[in-house]
Amino acid sequence: MPQYDYLKNQIDEIGRFLAQLVADFLKMKKGGEQIEAVAMVENSLKENLDLSLDNLIQLSAEEPIALLKPDSTASFIYLDHLAKILFHIGSVEKDTQKARKFMQQAQQFYRYLLDKDPIYSFERHQQIEKIEMILKG
Repeated sequence: MPQYDYLKNQIDEIGRFLAQLVADFLKMKKGGEQIEAVAMVENSLKENLDLSLDNLIQLSAEEPIALLKPDSTASFIYLDHLAKILFHIGSVEKDTQKARKFMQQAQQFYRYLLDKDPIYSFERHQQIEKIEMILKG
């Protein structure tokens, strides 16, 4: 059982880290510090998860889930946080090609969640529609 408890604690820690990362990003974005917010996310992901934003936009939806326990609530929450981060970075990215990639990856993650997560989320559905409007626009 100690092995399971350790893994559960690690998963919980990743979830808390990502939730805090989203909150910090939104706080900085609201304060007009978009460039600093993106840099903070990039540095935090590298330090804590050994992931860069460029790597993140190239992952399939299954890859982040594979790091955790597949089909677990924690994994879905983890992926939801990553999708939020990508969406918000895409909304402030000046390079339109890069912004599009962030949005497309966020959309892929949200669609995966709608398909696999047994808990329906109206917010996720709205995010997908919002991303579709942005990508068309």
